[in-house]
Amino acid sequence: MALHMISFAAGPAATSHMALSEAICGIGPAAQVLTSQWLLISRRSQAEILGELARYIDDKDTLIVASIDPAKLASYNLPDAVRRWLAMSLQRCGSTARADRLRASRGVSAVCKDFPD
Repeated sequence: MALHMISFAAGPAATSHMALSEAICGIGPAAQVLTSQWLLISRRSQAEILGELARYIDDKDTLIVASIDPAKLASYNLPDAVRRWLAMSLQRCGSTARADRLRASRGVSAVCKDFPD
C-alpha cells in the first residue's frame, strides 16, 4: 500500500526544493511541528524525498496526492522519529474525500490527482 500526502503547489516554481518543502511543511494545524521535524531530516534525504514528490507537480496550481513507495521511505537514511512523522504525514491526507474537503475549505481551485497504490 502506498503512502499519500497532499501539498499545495504554487505554479512552476513549486518544482524547486525550497517551494516544495514549504508546501509540505505548511499543511495542517501542526505546521510548526512539521517544520521542526522536517529540519531534522538531512539535506540529502530531503532531496531524495522531494525528488520523489516533484514527479507529481504540475505547472499550475494543483492539489497533489502523491504516492511514495513505503519501501523507498524505509531506504532513506532517517532517524526513526522522523521516519514515523513522515509516514504519518503522508498517510493522513490520503483519501479523495479528504482532499476535496481540504480543497473546498481553503478555496483553492485545484486538481486532485490520485495515483494507484
